[in-house]
Amino acid sequence: MYLSTLYTFVRHQQRILMDLGKNSGRDVVILDGNTTKEESRLHHICQNNRGSLHQVALDMALHASQQQGSPAYEKLQRVLDLHPRFHIDMGKPVFRMMEETISAMLQGYGLHSMFLRPRLELEQRGRPNTDTDDANVTLVETYLTESRCPISIAECKHHARVIIQTEQYFKPFLGVCHESPNCIVLEFSDHNKREAEAKGWSDSFFLLPVMTQHPSRLHMFEPKYSELKPLRGRTYDVVFFGTITPRRKALFTQSEAYLQTHQNSSNIIKYLYGPKEEEMAAAYADAKVCLITHSWSSVSGGEYHRLSELARFGCIPVVESFSDTIGIESYSECGRVVFSDFDNLFNAASDVIKRIDDGLLYDFVHVGWWYEGIQWEKLLTSVFM
Repeated sequence: MYLSTLYTFVRHQQRILMDLGKNSGRDVVILDGNTTKEESRLHHICQNNRGSLHQVALDMALHASQQQGSPAYEKLQRVLDLHPRFHIDMGKPVFRMMEETISAMLQGYGLHSMFLRPRLELEQRGRPNTDTDDANVTLVETYLTESRCPISIAECKHHARVIIQTEQYFKPFLGVCHESPNCIVLEFSDHNKREAEAKGWSDSFFLLPVMTQHPSRLHMFEPKYSELKPLRGRTYDVVFFGTITPRRKALFTQSEAYLQTHQNSSNIIKYLYGPKEEEMAAAYADAKVCLITHSWSSVSGGEYHRLSELARFGCIPVVESFSDTIGIESYSECGRVVFSDFDNLFNAASDVIKRIDDGLLYDFVHVGWWYEGIQWEKLLTSVFM
């Protein structure tokens, strides 16, 4: 209630000077001393449900390819109804907050969470991989999970299973999931959904925002809304954290070129090994721009895990363009995401930083939009009304 009230207050009291005319080709026409046509349009989109993050989630869940009666709808319902209990293990600490949100979503449907001992622990105790203590439990997993009943084992292939897609590409086991009547993939990207359709797997892929963190794994370090450091006074122009794949090495070259023409600036482009959440949070909280790029290809679904992780620190996200279509307007105009192709990321960042330094971009209304979040417990009930 407090955040919603605060967001409404900020929307009405602060002008949103996003210079959208420059970036989108739209005319920004003054209606009166405080309001533009563009701002009025943004208020209608972002303040009302039509542009909310929860509405983006609903647009995914209610996608035309998976509405009532469709094969994907029927398969998801079948898998969810197999057992009243589920065990979730995302397999990696970086995804631990999604265990909470996905559990809330499944519990909203009426399922109950339970804990099962890890497979390695069972092996150490001399029990077989396929011993699940209770066969009437749906396993919720990623490809990183040390599964108690691995789908690659013949006797486990038809175990009730929900696979959480975490990657921008398809691992082979997703095809095995498609072959099982008791396995469904929860997919975060409509681009990936189209790829699944091309493979003939669409019956087993259901779109849901499973890679969006709300709250995020950095929530313990997020500053209060009222304590966000002003954008103009932040130390770093650009911050990027992520695995430095061969494709991402070009970011170092772009950063060096930027610093040569902005000699009083400082950037962070690095990969942090191990649990360094506090260091990441401190950098995001002191950055004007937070950068996001794809790991392997320009044709990729959105990096929602990273985007939702840094958004509440107030930095302006400059993001390599997604191949997804759902929610892009909301991310851009309400979440203040600036999309760019890979080669122009630092040019886009430079434009944003100039607007910040010129005093044209200074408020944090986009942070309020992110705080509104997703009503996880209502998602599946919206699908199966």
